[in-house]
Amino acid sequence: MIFKFTEMQEKKITEQWGQDMFLNILREIESCSKKWQLFDLEFYEHYSINAIFFCKSEIYGDCVLKIGGYDDEQDFTAQYNVLREYNNCGRRYVKAYDVDIDSAAGKKAALIERVFPGVPLRNEQSLDKRLVVFSELFDGLHIAPAKPELYFSHIEFLKIITSDCLKDNTQAKNLNIMIKHADKARELYFNLSEKYNKKMLLHMDLYWGNIISGSDGRYMIIDPKGVIGDPVFDMGAHLKEECFKYMEQSENIDFMFDYFEKSLNIPNKVLRQIFYIEAVRVKCECHIGLNDEDIRILEFAENIMNE
Repeated sequence: MIFKFTEMQEKKITEQWGQDMFLNILREIESCSKKWQLFDLEFYEHYSINAIFFCKSEIYGDCVLKIGGYDDEQDFTAQYNVLREYNNCGRRYVKAYDVDIDSAAGKKAALIERVFPGVPLRNEQSLDKRLVVFSELFDGLHIAPAKPELYFSHIEFLKIITSDCLKDNTQAKNLNIMIKHADKARELYFNLSEKYNKKMLLHMDLYWGNIISGSDGRYMIIDPKGVIGDPVFDMGAHLKEECFKYMEQSENIDFMFDYFEKSLNIPNKVLRQIFYIEAVRVKCECHIGLNDEDIRILEFAENIMNE
């Protein structure tokens, strides 16, 4: 199949990913189209790590074609394997159909189920509704991995706050503040992990952008990271998004923590600590340091944790 990008799409791809990846995407489209009998490809203009296409397959029907970009082969494969492991465990995750990976040729492509209309949970305006949907998906979600060696451990995922790498980043703005929060988050994490120490398959980006609805109104989960750890730590991404949304509405934040404590049987205090750990992890990923708004957000997260 010959796929034609628009001039603007080609320009953005080469600016974001480089000419080599643009050419690789074209090769992958041709190869995958033959392998999976694809047609009606539509480029999803989200210039992040991977190139995403909506398409149809003579074999599988409506699909999403994901062509690997900056993430390394282990990351890409882990994400696909998580979906494969969940394929037969109910309908909370989208299905993974097939993968085409060749290290020598630089090939990284996966074919995944497409959900219509694919409206993200973030579009739901009701906080109550979002909390209900998330709780129902999360409760009983996690399974033990069949092949643990295929995945990262949670401690590796959190390495930015569980190592001394920040101290070597002498050019980062407000480095001392970063280190202070990282040290606190690291200590909290190790204390929590003594009690919460299950080895289950985690999503690790389970927030309202990766929870989408189908035509029947049922919500499903997309884009797992492929991490092993205790399910309680899979709460972090969603707690972060909800708390940041309601920074000026503390009553909604308190309501959320109370709701999840009751619906998921996770102590309020633990949920607040997990939120803080996640907020620190996200901000410490920025190697240039913290600006004034970042500092304000981390102070906010620390205050929420201490309430």
